[in-house]
Amino acid sequence: MLATPIGAMRALVDQIRPILPVGCVVTDVGSVKYPVVTALSDALAGKARFVGSHPMAGSEQSGIEAARRDLFENAVCIVTPREDTDKAALQMVYDFWKSIGCSVKTLAPLEHDEIVARISHLPHVVAAAVVNIACSDGAHPLNFVGPGFKDFTRIASGPFEMWTEICLENRVEIGRALDQLIEELGKVRAAVENSDAVELRTMLNRAKHFRDELRFRT
Repeated sequence: MLATPIGAMRALVDQIRPILPVGCVVTDVGSVKYPVVTALSDALAGKARFVGSHPMAGSEQSGIEAARRDLFENAVCIVTPREDTDKAALQMVYDFWKSIGCSVKTLAPLEHDEIVARISHLPHVVAAAVVNIACSDGAHPLNFVGPGFKDFTRIASGPFEMWTEICLENRVEIGRALDQLIEELGKVRAAVENSDAVELRTMLNRAKHFRDELRFRT
């Protein structure tokens, strides 16, 4: 199980490859999958069987002191096989995540990176941007924030070095997500400037509908 920053994984695999038993199964917990799955599947070819994994668990905290007994209970874990992924290895990784409480889903590596850019990576950079806007003249506004601001921006406290790496590794999909966000914000700005209550209600109601649906999926 490779549980390191994604930029360290290839060098780590090169170190452990000579001592891996032939045919052993290797997986990871990286937040970006296509470059990781491609590099590590090729690096381990003929020695070990690699299956990409991404448990959607954890928080903005890091380190052993942030460990929780129930970390993976009811969390989604995405496994990301390629067409040539060994089926027995895939089943082993699937069963492992299920055995510790995860709801296991399967996506192709590229599809994973597209979806996760919108549900994980984009929210992080947006939360960071909102904090920077609120505190553009210093931390004084933080004296007045309520639970909404705290909830919305919690993930901005995540380790910035790790998130820098994630953003660069998934830059294509994050760039596309940002373009969509800019377009959506442009519509909101136009509606506000034009006092277009119909457009605002439509946008806010649509968002409420999908966010309320999330309650039935967790």
